[in-house]
Amino acid sequence: MPQGVQCLYRGRIGRIALFCLSFLLLPSCEKISFDEDEAEDGGVSANELPQGTGLGSEAYPFTVKDVQDGTAAQKDGSVWVIGYAVGAAYRTLSAADFSDSVSSASNILLSGDSLCTDVSSTIPVELSSSKWKAALSLPANRRGYRQCVLVQASPGTYLKTNGLRSVSAGRWLYGFDISSISSEPEEWELDTLILQAPQWR
Repeated sequence: MPQGVQCLYRGRIGRIALFCLSFLLLPSCEKISFDEDEAEDGGVSANELPQGTGLGSEAYPFTVKDVQDGTAAQKDGSVWVIGYAVGAAYRTLSAADFSDSVSSASNILLSGDSLCTDVSSTIPVELSSSKWKAALSLPANRRGYRQCVLVQASPGTYLKTNGLRSVSAGRWLYGFDISSISSEPEEWELDTLILQAPQWR
């Protein structure tokens, strides 16, 4: 083969190899998280964690206790609440199920204790639409059992007790320990634990 043709042939092979290699490398640059942009409402992005508690915002959500004692209800509109998804109840709290095989998708029970089995230490969160049942119910999210979840909803009476209704946003914080954040403003600090936390709105 003449030298000029050989160079042309090698150049074409090189370009084809480079083209194929670029396709192999591109997926490794793809974002893993669902939403890394800062939240429009001034809250935290999907990869950031709560910094404290007690304000009802995404960065400083209310706790289960705040909903139980009526503190959360004093704020107008929907609020952010953090807790552990420990079970669900079928039509009534007396039928609460704290097992990892819970079957009711109409609500989740949140507690400040991930090992809670006492219904009086929980608040019910109504999941009225198929969207929220798919995103937050335990039958649809077995991995979420006893895991931390952050939800935005309206405080109100649900299943004859203080709870949350009309969920408008939420995300799982797998492996997050609520005790790692403080309700004392002077102790508020951004936790650096990195989690993949998909957010639904």
